[in-house]
Amino acid sequence: MRIMKKWAIILCAVLLALGTLLFIPVSFSYGSATNDTSWFDDDNRLTSYKITTESQLMGLASLVNEEQVDKWKSTRIESFAGVTFTLMKDIELTRDWKPIGYDESAHFSGIFDGNGHTISAMNIKQGVENAGFFGYLGGEVRNLTVKGSIESQSGSCGGIAGYINSSAKVTDCVSSVNVKGEDKIGGVVGYNNGGSIEGCTNNGKVTGLYKVGGVVGENWGGAVYQSCNTGKVSSTKRGVATYGTGGVAGRSVAVTSSVIECYNTGNIKSDTEATGGVVGYTNASGATIKSCYNKGSIRIMNKEKVNNQIKTYAGGIVGVVGMKGVVIKNCYNTGVIGDASVLGGIIGRYLNESDNKDVFIKNNYFVKSFSVAGIGDCQENGTEEIENATTASSGSLGGVTSSLGVAFINEISGAYNNGGSPVLHWQKPVTAEEKAYDTNISMSLQKELDKYLVESADEEVYGKSILNVFNPANFLSGASATYGEIESQLPNIEIPHKKNTK
Repeated sequence: MRIMKKWAIILCAVLLALGTLLFIPVSFSYGSATNDTSWFDDDNRLTSYKITTESQLMGLASLVNEEQVDKWKSTRIESFAGVTFTLMKDIELTRDWKPIGYDESAHFSGIFDGNGHTISAMNIKQGVENAGFFGYLGGEVRNLTVKGSIESQSGSCGGIAGYINSSAKVTDCVSSVNVKGEDKIGGVVGYNNGGSIEGCTNNGKVTGLYKVGGVVGENWGGAVYQSCNTGKVSSTKRGVATYGTGGVAGRSVAVTSSVIECYNTGNIKSDTEATGGVVGYTNASGATIKSCYNKGSIRIMNKEKVNNQIKTYAGGIVGVVGMKGVVIKNCYNTGVIGDASVLGGIIGRYLNESDNKDVFIKNNYFVKSFSVAGIGDCQENGTEEIENATTASSGSLGGVTSSLGVAFINEISGAYNNGGSPVLHWQKPVTAEEKAYDTNISMSLQKELDKYLVESADEEVYGKSILNVFNPANFLSGASATYGEIESQLPNIEIPHKKNTK
């Protein structure tokens, strides 16, 4: 028996060696899935491939990430430039995911079409940069939904892609991934270095030290268009004046950077110097933030730090504007801002190098009761306003739709669950399920409370139907208070248990 086992091992070794010499694709087993590259033939390359299994996805990652050896050519990796991959069905991953591509030397340059499908249970734990379904993307990913979690001890992390370069596009994608890392942490993309993000949504929780954003952590000269965030955003580090935390982008910097027709409804907890409902920090003449809005609350965790030497600046749209010439126009904020050293309904701090009135920041609106001024600190002179830059409203902003331009439309009969304020023309009405939730409290909070009750309550008393019938307004006093106030009560909720009378 031992002799037979010995010869079997030798035979397997010989077959593997032959496979390497002749470049015969081999499938390796990893737990319940296999690394399948059998669909790829170097001698008969196709311009399109269909992905139907987890094993084929893993094979794609292997071809991009690992050196391939054949009989006639030197070692190489595959970037798949000019090649389209189409996902043919939803796939639930059964093992930890290794991102496709990891840096400039090994990245994906083709097109990955999610075809409206979902990749779920994507779990990534790594200590190096560039974590996401794609680690480093130089091509295009579109029409894809990803669900799961990322935990990294480094930076550039995002649900769809950790890092995208100037040739990359992320279009019509949804990330429901809880992303946690250090710097340049985003719900959809961690670091956008000149690429484009369009039509994307983040629903997951985003947590990082600094440069943290609901859609993108750092937008360096890139474009973010018609995208939104509904997930919680939090940052935990302070120390450099240009750190940023934002509902859409933590930082949007460089001349060509733009955030246009985007919105945030997620609540923000920040400990960085610059925090904004849409963008935390922006600079460079020509950088643009236009036709955006925020309704998420902003809460600064530590108002003063280091012997009061480091202040925090929070704005309903932008935390800190670092230079004259930045365009901020046709935006509005209805979110509550709390505990910042300096706060503004639109901009926390505006550092203008010139005494001239700025024509680039104009036609922005905020709710007066949430902030004393549209700009918290203008040119280091306190709340001096720039002419026509911001306008305060004492109530609903429903009447300013026409002033905001063609990017906005009126909300009709609560179809968008936006409290009567204008919505962007590309937004879709909320579903019947979303409408069923109390309009005075965010749906995400109510669902969390529902889940908390179901998990904590006696199963004999509380059935699954509680997910639909529980109304936090009947359980918490003052349920129409701000998110931050309600959330602070959450750990103290007491669940009533019915005594067993049997």
